[in-house]
Order: sequence, then C-alpha cells, then structure tokens
Amino acid sequence: MAVFNVDGTLHALDGRCLHRGGPLAEGLVRDAVVTCPWHWWRYDLRTGERLGAPWLRLRRHPVRVEDGQILVEVPPPEPPVSVRELLLRHAASWRAGPRGPEDPGPATGPGGSGRPQDPRPEGL
Repeated sequence: MAVFNVDGTLHALDGRCLHRGGPLAEGLVRDAVVTCPWHWWRYDLRTGERLGAPWLRLRRHPVRVEDGQILVEVPPPEPPVSVRELLLRHAASWRAGPRGPEDPGPATGPGGSGRPQDPRPEGL
C-alpha cells in the first residue's frame, strides 16, 4: 500500500509496480503521476492507470483523515486460486480480444474459428 498527497488530496494505491513489483512509495511524484524507481513505469495517481497502457491499473483504496490519522480501507485478501483456475481465467480474457492498442489479441481464421489465420493470399 502506498499513500500519496496530490495538492491536498490523498490517494491510496497498491504499493507495488505491475511490471516487476518495484516500491512505488519510493518513486518520484510529479503532476499527479508516480514513476516506479526500478524501471520507470508511470501511473496516474488519480485513476491508478499506467500511462500509455490504461488497461493496466493499480487498485485504488478509499482513504480519509480522521482525528489527524490517515485511514485506508484495505479489502480482505482474495481467496487462494489454483494455477488451473488462473490459466482458465487468462485463456478466457485472451479469447475476449484486444485490451488496447498494444494488444492486437488473437489472430483467428474466418468466422472466428480460433485457428491462426493464414497470412498467404487464397489459392497459394
């Protein structure tokens, strides 16, 4: 968890970079953007979105000040998930298509058959 003060407004986000787990609380903050100190991934503190890849985002958490103390609502931990379940979820999201301009999604044949599309012209 990392808490940032941007022009008097507090923002609480997951404290680890999505790239390699860098400590965002140690990152440089400028213009409501934090830069990971390890590999320079940048996140908008107001939304949690990674700049240049808005489909990647840090979880944001409600934060308030009460009696001079900063309080962050931390959600309960997610139940453990098997590797099989993680792979099934990944496959389902991959089949769903592109997530953004850098992710063209799966190339499928005519009718969305799921088989890779042959890049050669017909008849060859």
